[in-house]
Amino acid sequence: KDTYDNIVLYINATCNLNCTYCYIDKIHFKKIDDILAKSFETDYYFDFTKEIFRDHPQKLKRIEFWGGEPSLGLHRMYKILPKFFNHFKNLNEFMM
Repeated sequence: KDTYDNIVLYINATCNLNCTYCYIDKIHFKKIDDILAKSFETDYYFDFTKEIFRDHPQKLKRIEFWGGEPSLGLHRMYKILPKFFNHFKNLNEFMM
């Protein structure tokens, strides 16, 4: 029995901080973020989620937004959320 009720979307790969302990090369993050940006210009995430929950769309209750700093990608999230709300009627939780 499938018990999952959430999906994780990586909405960006950028970070606005410059922490001294961070070892991540931000140049590579920018390249990854460019790829993510293109994926949000299509229905890729919505279509993929519909396929995962094809037989039971009512099971999706939560979307988790991850990324370098997810709040820097909110503009991408706003573009796709109306489709999710219209299709997944029990969707009512968000996490960053």
